[in-house]
Amino acid sequence: MKKFGFTLTEVMITVGIIGVIAALTIPNLVANYQKNLFATSLHRVYNDLDSAIQKYMADQHVDDLRESDMYNNSEALRRFITSTFDVAMDCGTRYYNPDASKNCFAPNYGYIEGFERANLIDFEHNANTCNMVFMTTSGASLCVDTKKQEGSSYGKGDSTEYLLGVEIDVNGPQGPNIFGRDLFMTMHVQFDGTIKDETFVSDEDTPGNFFGRLLNNNWKMNY
Repeated sequence: MKKFGFTLTEVMITVGIIGVIAALTIPNLVANYQKNLFATSLHRVYNDLDSAIQKYMADQHVDDLRESDMYNNSEALRRFITSTFDVAMDCGTRYYNPDASKNCFAPNYGYIEGFERANLIDFEHNANTCNMVFMTTSGASLCVDTKKQEGSSYGKGDSTEYLLGVEIDVNGPQGPNIFGRDLFMTMHVQFDGTIKDETFVSDEDTPGNFFGRLLNNNWKMNY
């Protein structure tokens, strides 16, 4: 009886083909998984903030957040944050402080296009400060500001009208530390309670535009 089987050469060729296919597809699968994870984490923060704002407005009996306790009030902002998010670490008012033992954000961030990294350490100009910088128990880091509030560099010279500006690194100081991947700028909480990205321009890969792209694309990171 004639026996059928594979020669060692045929087996090696098959294994080689499988290896090439895996080498081509696995990195894309991993990248897509990470993108989905980052987008989901950002969506979760957005939902938590949106729900909290709506509840806050109902509790304050206001239709315009300028009439609320939180308008230009850092203590009211802190109370709102601690009641909205499970704060695991309070990092004060700076994204990154080289003298601190722990930081909520990385010292610098890159761009998807691969340009030079943006430095978040700038004591000389008192830049990159927020009214409150903190990390949640889920590992997301947030910088939250009320507009043009004392002690904050956020929104200075900006005529846009909104109550809060929120910038988010969905996994804290961990990598990849790239604008539009894990760092997103900026959620604006409008006076009517809606959350927008007022800098959004369709398909532009600018640091302040990626949140708007996700918001307008059903939270799919297709860039």
